[in-house]
Amino acid sequence: MKGNQRASIYQICGDILQKASHKNKALAYYRKAIELDGRGQWKNYRNISRILFDEGRSRKAGNILRAGMELYPDNLELLTDYTAFFTLEIPIDEGPYKFKGLPGLIVKVEDAQRQHVFTLTGVEKITYKQPIYFVKQNNVIAATPQEYVKAFNLHTQDFLARVQNPNKFKFNSDEAKSKVIRRLKKRNNFIEKY
Repeated sequence: MKGNQRASIYQICGDILQKASHKNKALAYYRKAIELDGRGQWKNYRNISRILFDEGRSRKAGNILRAGMELYPDNLELLTDYTAFFTLEIPIDEGPYKFKGLPGLIVKVEDAQRQHVFTLTGVEKITYKQPIYFVKQNNVIAATPQEYVKAFNLHTQDFLARVQNPNKFKFNSDEAKSKVIRRLKKRNNFIEKY
């Protein structure tokens, strides 16, 4: 059996022990899984951190989370510095958009410049099923995120040039025209930085 397979078994055992409230034994199994796999798995770091937070050892838990993030930078697709606030009272490792993996439900996330802020405003149980409809389009082009941003910026610049040309667009007032131009210029603040 390979090291990473044994590490997976230790991780599963740690999960079982954690659910059975045997936290110290679960910690030992998660640590052994990391030791066997060299780099371990992000989930092991997250679970160790969650147990340490539950025990009131927040500084140690933060160090464990940082170590996991340093080993798994490819899991962190967002290249801006973000601050996340989470609650240990709801031990769900989810949050808004691509933010997840903390020892509790993420209730607020904001970037350093406060340009992107996600705040949990409520939780409700959905009792109805609403279908999602997809429209088939034949003129779709496959593109990388970088290619999409480049095409989006070119389209915005072209449209902005047409809006500023008095022969192409007619506005009721200069104020209406400046409002449209300001809105177009604000539409390029992507959360991912490419």
